[in-house]
Amino acid sequence: MRGCPYKTRTPMKVPTGEGGHGGGDVRMPADPLGRAVDGARSLVTGLAANRSFESGPPVRARALLDV
Repeated sequence: MRGCPYKTRTPMKVPTGEGGHGGGDVRMPADPLGRAVDGARSLVTGLAANRSFESGPPVRARALLDV
């Protein structure tokens, strides 16, 4: 394994806020349906990966959905 490709590090201040997820909940857009779809896709992708790890061959996310 090689060393870090960057010669210097630049400190960064990451803004945080009050409330859930370091204040991120307040800044989230008011589009819960769009976010829910993204979250569902992420979950199904993870489920397909886990099934693939268990069974060996690739598993299509679409094959796990009953739609």
